This record gives sequence, structure tokens and C-alpha cells, in this order.
Amino acid sequence: WYMRCTCKLAMALSAMYQAAFQDNHETYCRAFEAGVWLEADPSPWLGRAIVWKLNILPHRDGQDGGPTTIFCMGNYTGGEPYLPDLKIKLWYHPGEVLIFCAGDLYHAIGDWEEEGGMTDCSITPGCISDVFFTPVHALQALKDKERLWMQKHAGG
Repeated sequence: WYMRCTCKLAMALSAMYQAAFQDNHETYCRAFEAGVWLEADPSPWLGRAIVWKLNILPHRDGQDGGPTTIFCMGNYTGGEPYLPDLKIKLWYHPGEVLIFCAGDLYHAIGDWEEEGGMTDCSITPGCISDVFFTPVHALQALKDKERLWMQKHAGG
């Protein structure tokens, strides 16, 4: 269900990722085609995480195999991303996208405050992020394998 519902989002984010990191995108696509389990998922990322209304302290995602893509949504104010290694703070409004090497750069999301009330779908306000990534070990193991290798070989 989730993969089908986010299919268009994943395709749009993939196009952005390809434009920003073409060489990485090709490697991610090869690994994805070998490791994908669900045909409804069109993205080149083998991992996804939903960060549901959490404050994110400075950290690096040391197991990421390359650039990570983050799409934010929700009703909130604040919640700016910080990249302390680069000494920058970015804008980060609902619908905006971050693509960066989360395994190499420390990053955090600043404090945010709820804005507005409950949506028509009964979702309370807050900062929500959909994070698309590929673990480095999966990327290395799968980038040279045949399409659907993981399904055919039950993971090895």
C-alpha cells in the first residue's frame, strides 16, 4: 500500500536525485533493480524511513551508501535543517526536498512547532519527513547483480 501510494513521489524524487548525482543514481538503480522486493516501488532506494514528528539531534547516517533524499510534509513552523560541518541552516518547508550525503555530513532538524489544526484525514499537525536511502552494504553487494537477484535467490 505505502509503495503504491508514494509511487509518484518516488519517481519525482528520483528525477531530482538523478539531476544532482547522476553517477550515484546509476549505481543506486543497478543495486535497486537487483534488490527490490516490491514491484510497485519505482525508486532507486532500498531503504525508506518515516520520521514522524521527531526532533532530530545532530548525527551522521554512517551506514548510508551515498546521497540520501528527504521530503518533508506536515503543518509546522520552524524545523530548519542544520548542516554543522558546512556551518549552514537551510529553509525546509512542507513539500521541499533535501538531497545530500547524510553518511558524510552531520545534520539535524531544528525545533518546530505545530501549526493549524487536524487535517481532513484526521492527521494532527507536525513535521514529518520521508527519508529515502540505500545502506552501503546492500549497495556494494547488489550493484553488479542481475535484475531481481534478491527475489530469485532469497537474499543470497
